[in-house]
Amino acid sequence: MYNVIYTLKLKIHYLAIISYIYTSIISADIFKKFKNDQGNFNETLGNDIQGMCSLYEATQLRTHGDDILEELCEFSKAQLKSLVNQLKPSLAAQVNHCLSRPLTRSVRWFEAKYHMSVYEQHCSHDETLLTFAKVEFNILQSMHQKEIGTITK
Repeated sequence: MYNVIYTLKLKIHYLAIISYIYTSIISADIFKKFKNDQGNFNETLGNDIQGMCSLYEATQLRTHGDDILEELCEFSKAQLKSLVNQLKPSLAAQVNHCLSRPLTRSVRWFEAKYHMSVYEQHCSHDETLLTFAKVEFNILQSMHQKEIGTITK
């Protein structure tokens, strides 16, 4: 389930980045498969916290008139808020971060730094990958600092 949700999120995200109107390429009706016979979203979606965060992130790219995405946004937000007190502190912090600062409304480099710290705490993180990410971040930060110094002279 998580892979399906995550894939949908990525498709919507990348299509929005390249300025396509995603509803003309990927219909929001694709999210109807997450509904039950009564027309409500399946409560079992709440069992996959990462998937719920991905759904919430995907709904942040909705446009006016995307009723199903608006409904899904409210559902995923309510689910995440109700579950946050039952989670381990590290996962609860990630959920709170997702709810307060969706990726689409945050500065990418601040998010990169945040996610590096989260990844570093993960028990199965790849030390080499983490080191490369930190080095790249620091090089880019240094380059930006030099550019700002040049501009402000």
